[in-house]
Amino acid sequence: MRACSTIVACVAAVLSIGSATAVSPQFAQSDRPRPWSFPRDHASHPEFATEWWYFTGRLSDPDGDRFGFELTFFRVALRSEQIVSSSSWRTRDLIIAHATLSDLSARNFHHSEKVQRAATGLAGAETERFHVWADSWSAEQVDDGLSLRANAEDFDLTLELDPVGEAVLHGNGGLSLKCADGTQASYYYSVPRIATQGQLRVKGKECAVTGSTWMDHEFFTGPTPGDGLGWNWFSVNLDDGRDIMLYAVRHPDGEVFPFGTLNSNGTSRPLDMEDASFVPVRLWTSPTTGSSYPVSWRIVLPREKIEFSVEAELDAQEIVADASVGFAYWEGYCSFRGLIQAQTVTGEGYVELTGYDR
Repeated sequence: MRACSTIVACVAAVLSIGSATAVSPQFAQSDRPRPWSFPRDHASHPEFATEWWYFTGRLSDPDGDRFGFELTFFRVALRSEQIVSSSSWRTRDLIIAHATLSDLSARNFHHSEKVQRAATGLAGAETERFHVWADSWSAEQVDDGLSLRANAEDFDLTLELDPVGEAVLHGNGGLSLKCADGTQASYYYSVPRIATQGQLRVKGKECAVTGSTWMDHEFFTGPTPGDGLGWNWFSVNLDDGRDIMLYAVRHPDGEVFPFGTLNSNGTSRPLDMEDASFVPVRLWTSPTTGSSYPVSWRIVLPREKIEFSVEAELDAQEIVADASVGFAYWEGYCSFRGLIQAQTVTGEGYVELTGYDR
């Protein structure tokens, strides 16, 4: 891990909108709508500088204990050209992986991370089918479903996701703008509900689990943003069957650029975010980093007649990723309650908060 620290310091902005690599004509650009083909597009797109696959989900065991999990893989291109070398250790990509488990019944949070060069089979991301891995951690397409694997000191996850449904394309046919002038963008889609089952080990306890997983996939090339950029990301599966993704990108110059998508019975559309407000209600301060995160929110989308209160199911869901990306962020299991068109709705999902680490 220490051997990668210098490289990782250079690419710490991988979790920022933009790229860990400066804009290069050798990399493809996310600057126009593109055709999509699934399941091929679940796989890697190495022509772009940065790519990530996020899996967040809710699980329960036969005893009624509840868990949240995150498993994320990041592909960071260290250079645009393919490597021609007699050494099997030469590579163009770095693979970073994060895994978390929120044990809601025990009120415990566990996280782990990996950094590995995409060389000698130790890590990589395939291009013809979805398979990304770092050491023994992996996410892989199996028939019409996915298989997730992560083993850490405090927990192990072995999950089968089946079937993988229709992708929800964000923005303009999957072209997702991240600022008002359109100079920063990504190709971005989600699969909001994937039936999940498998095995979980946590602190010596082993159990069967069932639940639901949300998958996010983004790839792009862009300039590395300045210090101070971050975002608030919200995903919720509502009890009435609808799914909502909300994103508020916070730029260093003070601009806040919000966007979102509503998915209902397989039909999705961008949300009208004019005059949208994301108001923190309660902060939690990390005893590890001293950073304060908003773990309770009030969200109002007046044009859509949507109002939500969002509450963390567990305040202490901070990921201290010093060994991989060099900073901390908060990603956790949350509950949602509110109104849509004057109808009461409730749901559960995940929230990610970046740019709060001091």
